[in-house]
Amino acid sequence: MAERIHVSERQLARLFKTELCTTPAAYIESVRVEMAGNRLETSDESLVRIAITCGLSTTDTLTRAFRRQLNTTPAEYRSRFRTRQ
Repeated sequence: MAERIHVSERQLARLFKTELCTTPAAYIESVRVEMAGNRLETSDESLVRIAITCGLSTTDTLTRAFRRQLNTTPAEYRSRFRTRQ
């Protein structure tokens, strides 16, 4: 990412912290969790497929990211969304 905008990794981290109040890694994880959440809401894809498609590699990684970002698991998230419809 830093290379694409022609700054050092350190400078990119500073920019993220200043402008977005987060780190690049945390931002990327939040985008991936948002993508996964959308897929959980709109499809019947397996958690394995969603994890891989969203760049989280395994269901364990997906679950840890969901717990960090949303304080829930992907299965609970899907279940809650389905209950609302």
